[in-house]
Amino acid sequence: SPDFHSVYPPVAQAIFAISAWVGQGDPWGASLTLRAIVITFDLLAIIALGTLLSAHPRRVALVALYALNPLVIMEFTVNLHTEVFMIAPSLVAVMLLQKEHYLASACLLAIAAAAKLWPLLFLAWIPSRLGIRRSILPMLLTISLFTLSWIPFRTPEMVGHILSSLRLYFEYLEFNGALFEGLRWLIGDGPVKGTGLLLGITLTALAIYCIRLWSKPRISWPIAMLWLLAIHLFGSQAVHPWYILPLVAFSVLTDLRWPILWTLLIVPTYLTYRTEPYEQPYGWVAIEYGVLFIFMILERKTLHWRKVGVENVHHPAGILGKILELARTT
Repeated sequence: SPDFHSVYPPVAQAIFAISAWVGQGDPWGASLTLRAIVITFDLLAIIALGTLLSAHPRRVALVALYALNPLVIMEFTVNLHTEVFMIAPSLVAVMLLQKEHYLASACLLAIAAAAKLWPLLFLAWIPSRLGIRRSILPMLLTISLFTLSWIPFRTPEMVGHILSSLRLYFEYLEFNGALFEGLRWLIGDGPVKGTGLLLGITLTALAIYCIRLWSKPRISWPIAMLWLLAIHLFGSQAVHPWYILPLVAFSVLTDLRWPILWTLLIVPTYLTYRTEPYEQPYGWVAIEYGVLFIFMILERKTLHWRKVGVENVHHPAGILGKILELARTT
């Protein structure tokens, strides 16, 4: 988009620069270098998941839910999206935080945020784990290192350029947004697009979830990270398929499987690009989120029944697997 300033943070920009430097003007060499870096980060994420699940009896199957997911392979190895640069550092950062290696943890979380801004949301989990006082140091370290990473790119116009592009993203870019499309259908385009209403609702929802996090320290970090990012995505005007892939990584560390289903349901949104000018398949967007939210409700009920000891309750993911197996055999 040559008419707009880039919103890619410093680590992503540095990786682009390395790829361009190695390519020396050759697009093939530059793209091959970028692909090698992307695959390396993806392998590191797989290793991190394997380490975190080392004691789990279904370790290989769970890691495979991420490693062999077709959307993960397509969007990272093929399409080279930068979400891949945030997953491994985020996973390792929390492992180190739990072991009280605060500086190392802050460095990795800052790297994740400097590759894609979303990991800054994960700072909201730290007080639930360490308490307010003990969380000040790792949070300040992360924010400081993240801020320092921008120094090589500093110009008098930098902040204004970034803010203008972020405003464009949050207020005008639209693609497959659940809450956005729902509100626009209910009250019209004018009150929703570019008004800040959507951002206000999303920030309120995040604040409510943070309060819940801090009041219930038992919430595990994969669950917290998954829901912090999910709330942001459900409230976004634009949800491209590659945006949801960090949810897949976090989900395999939990009992939640709705992000796996979402990687299937979100693929038909590519139909947007079948014509020019682009036109979203609004009928499919309704089906996508309708099926997803129904599955989420069923999954929540199933996990609750399991927790209270109800027998013969089948996980919705198991039902999904049987449906897919039936479709494959027929």
